[in-house]
Amino acid sequence: MANLVIGPDSSYAPSRELTIPADRERFHEIRANAGLILIGGKTAREEPYGTVGQPLLIITHQPLSSFAAILHENENIKFFVNEDQLPFIEIATRESEKLWRRYQGGKYLLVEGGPALISDLVTANLLDTLFLTRSPRVASGAKMGEDELEKILTPATLVDQYLVNVENSSSGATFEEYEYWRGEGV
Repeated sequence: MANLVIGPDSSYAPSRELTIPADRERFHEIRANAGLILIGGKTAREEPYGTVGQPLLIITHQPLSSFAAILHENENIKFFVNEDQLPFIEIATRESEKLWRRYQGGKYLLVEGGPALISDLVTANLLDTLFLTRSPRVASGAKMGEDELEKILTPATLVDQYLVNVENSSSGATFEEYEYWRGEGV
């Protein structure tokens, strides 16, 4: 399961510039039942993860010293430093499986990484649900290209994807829920 917020211009970072109260409420509802949260190093450095209650797996190429502030704030953080430059998906799958066995109190693994991580999970057939918020706000940081969003919302032929729910909020945000699963021939 993954959660992502984007602006009308496909900006996605920092998320605090995009978030509106209705999105924050939805975000916390989704996160409340997660047993483990998976993010990349860039997300860990740019977003406030120091007080997350659930165990947090951060996969990064950066040395742990670049995360000094967050390390002191949360004892539930586990890092995997990818010194060997292994494919991110391989590491994410292996490391989250190990931690998942330890932290099964939640109902699911929640990915709160950026579009590159989510796109890789969709391509690898490892994502079952995506919660996408289209915010009316624009963020000052990173923007994804049309091809990146298309890759997430129109996955490879091995995966069937359906938009199962759309809600429009009075604040101008649109909440979309997508489900992914392998087709019958797979």
